[in-house]
Amino acid sequence: MSCLICGRSSCVPSFHSLEEQEAFDNVAEKIKSRILEKLEREKTYLCNNDGKDVIAVKWSDIEKILE
Repeated sequence: MSCLICGRSSCVPSFHSLEEQEAFDNVAEKIKSRILEKLEREKTYLCNNDGKDVIAVKWSDIEKILE
């Protein structure tokens, strides 16, 4: 598995300075929040569109992946 910050396979986030880690976390949280909001809108649309609460992927599975 590669480093979340730089993408290298021989690295881990703790190898980066605290400033780099904080900057990455700030950006990652914003992106994660936007993705979750968009997925929630899509879920609402799909569920309201056909009147069923059944979609191809379980919502809890998506949330687990993003966490």
